[in-house]
Amino acid sequence: LSNARFESPLVRELLSDRSASVAAWMKASTVEGIFDAHYLHGKDEALELTPKTLSLGAATERLDCTFSETSTFKANAERLEWALDATIAGGASGSVVIAGGATLADNDPTSRSLVSTTLRIDVLALTSALRAQLPPPLDDSAEEIDLQSLGAFSLDLPTLNLRWNPSIDSNEPEFYNLSGKASFVGASFNCGLAFSELDAVVPIQLHYEPAAAKPITFRASFDAPRVTVYERIITQMFADIESDAEGDALTITANGNLAKGRFDVSARADIEHDIFSARVRLADADYATISNPKRGVDEPVEGRFEARVSVAGSMGSTPAEIESRSGEGRVSVRNARLADSPVALLALQLSQLMLPINASLNAANAAFTIKGDSVDINTCELTSGTLRLDGSGTMHLPSFALAMRFNPKGTIPLLSDVIGGIMNQLFAIEVSGTLA
Repeated sequence: LSNARFESPLVRELLSDRSASVAAWMKASTVEGIFDAHYLHGKDEALELTPKTLSLGAATERLDCTFSETSTFKANAERLEWALDATIAGGASGSVVIAGGATLADNDPTSRSLVSTTLRIDVLALTSALRAQLPPPLDDSAEEIDLQSLGAFSLDLPTLNLRWNPSIDSNEPEFYNLSGKASFVGASFNCGLAFSELDAVVPIQLHYEPAAAKPITFRASFDAPRVTVYERIITQMFADIESDAEGDALTITANGNLAKGRFDVSARADIEHDIFSARVRLADADYATISNPKRGVDEPVEGRFEARVSVAGSMGSTPAEIESRSGEGRVSVRNARLADSPVALLALQLSQLMLPINASLNAANAAFTIKGDSVDINTCELTSGTLRLDGSGTMHLPSFALAMRFNPKGTIPLLSDVIGGIMNQLFAIEVSGTLA
């Protein structure tokens, strides 16, 4: 056969008798393309196929490949072998190399044969079209967190073993085992928090059998020189992700540098129910950098910031899933020029009816609860040497837009209580703005 087409009814019919799983995958992926083939019928039955072009994926996100002249797919009654070298066009332009084989147990094409192969992908970017064609379960996992990269992406899997159940008309394997590493430049993903500008090399180990007592054994870890969260730059980040004892959830630990301070994260992601819980702590960070992400990294430190936050809820990104998240936390600021913040500055200007104050507010403590993308600030105390503002309000994420109400009170014992009580009856200070 010369210039035959993968999408022809004849190819589908031949595959449905010999490899139902491949036929199911071709149908699900809407495979199209051109190939040459040589078929030997009889006692030494054999097929040698030379692919030329291949296009697959959803109508709006096709992945187009052109194969080298040395690419081959060979099959006989006992074994399948392939050595494929292709270039990818479009936004994910680059190369993919696949080499491996499968032995048919008892020469029976309907038996549960184990596929053993290697995979190497090197492209200019990880697009959604390429992401959909990653080996399972990396495809679904990457889509779940909307993983993409604006820069170079590579996936090197020297071990990739899969097994299908031929009695089930599905392209989903009943077993897979893989190990290798993925590399990203300018990656982004969303797992409840939106991460962007991630450069990292991620070693991966995965064993998955959905029907087994422990369906997942997974381990990945990475060092990232830089990543951005809520427009705040994190450097020297290390993260470790591992499946739990039951194999139905992932535990995540991470630490790194943020705003010249240190942070650590402890989290759990329930894969079956698509929910998460997380605890984040930040210590000795530069308040000015936290409050203004556009501030230069070489500018002098101005005040220290500490925080503790716990949050849980859905890992999804729809409005209803975001609304399901809840949590609580505390923050404190010391030795800072809080009056440089638009909200604090307005509060300070409105508090001039109080006793004489020093140059600026310089400390704060707050406790809050989280519901969806809204933060209820239950208590907030701003202080200077002779002035204290007690308040509460709300903040919106991720814009950090605030709406606060403060009652002024001095810090001089007894006199402050008397004057503060009088002032509370006369007026309260309402301010709004952002942290930056």
